[in-house]
Amino acid sequence: MSHATRPDSIPQIAPETAADLARLRASELEAHVISNSLTTAIDADERATKHALHRLDLAAPALRALEELGLDDRVTLRPGGLTWHQYGPRRPIEVDIEIDVESRAESGSLLSITTRFSACDEDARVRLLDAWALVGPIASNLADRAARSVKDYAERDSFDVHEGVEPRLRAA
Repeated sequence: MSHATRPDSIPQIAPETAADLARLRASELEAHVISNSLTTAIDADERATKHALHRLDLAAPALRALEELGLDDRVTLRPGGLTWHQYGPRRPIEVDIEIDVESRAESGSLLSITTRFSACDEDARVRLLDAWALVGPIASNLADRAARSVKDYAERDSFDVHEGVEPRLRAA
């Protein structure tokens, strides 16, 4: 039986248990994650901010942009984000969006938007890094637009719902 040799500079790790292997895989995945985070102070309470968040269609600008670029066939929406499919046999890149609202000591709230791009393997990580000069600013811009939309609607407190009508608002 032959064993592949590794350069001395790369330590070989032999996991002892399934838990060790799971931790090793989790750390490998973390090495393939690039994220953007944005936190915005909103002069509206947590309830109003969450109400605005649920009423807005925050994915619409990103989906319109992908469609205009002819890339909408490369994306599959899923709860909490989307999957960015690559051409050919390449592995996809997962894009997860986490949105959190918390109360501030004053009568306001904080809106946090974190976007995580997770590459499935080293090849996908390299492709993501190559594309980051374009993808990073777009992700930041979309998060900023979403935060401004939520802030605007929450602070205007314009959510008086007419009897039997529940309008769906779009992010700018």
